[in-house]
Amino acid sequence: MSQLVESIWIRNGRIHNMTFHQARYATTYFNLFGRLARTTLRRLIDARALAFDDVKCRILYDKSGAGVSYEKYERKPIETIRVLTDDQIEYPYKFLARPNLDALFQQRGDADEIAIVKNGLFTDAYYYNLVFENRDGLFTPRLPLLEGTMRQSLLEKKYIRPADIAIDQLGEYEKIHLINALNPLDFQVIPVSGLKL
Repeated sequence: MSQLVESIWIRNGRIHNMTFHQARYATTYFNLFGRLARTTLRRLIDARALAFDDVKCRILYDKSGAGVSYEKYERKPIETIRVLTDDQIEYPYKFLARPNLDALFQQRGDADEIAIVKNGLFTDAYYYNLVFENRDGLFTPRLPLLEGTMRQSLLEKKYIRPADIAIDQLGEYEKIHLINALNPLDFQVIPVSGLKL
């Protein structure tokens, strides 16, 4: 079985969304390994890493243990997204190896990212959860491939709402926010016109 990963955003001394990372880690550990995790993610993080501006803390783990690494995080600008369909794809746990997603990503052509449609509805991007914006608010696909920690945080705060979003409904939206553990709302935003169908 491939290792699993939690990527945690540390910015200006603050660890973001640790509660949601811990919840996903604990649930994943129990579901896949059949027992409770023996430690918390916070205990694995070196306090010295908190001194930097934007840090990606990466925790790789399996049932035999965990390893931690840190790197300066720099966002890559995204201007275009290729829409691809795969009705069989699944990614319920955050495995390090994800060959099915990798194969889809290789089909993006000249686009920077992909948006995956499954059974007629948008799910996720390759590296991100999706949030669609219109005059009525912010909406995230009700059935993502992976329930990201930033997405869970925004749902709990009621900043975003779940919805079924189909390709033929794109005209109802103006913008798409790409969110993940290190990218909150408004950090990666493109107009719907940046989608390549």
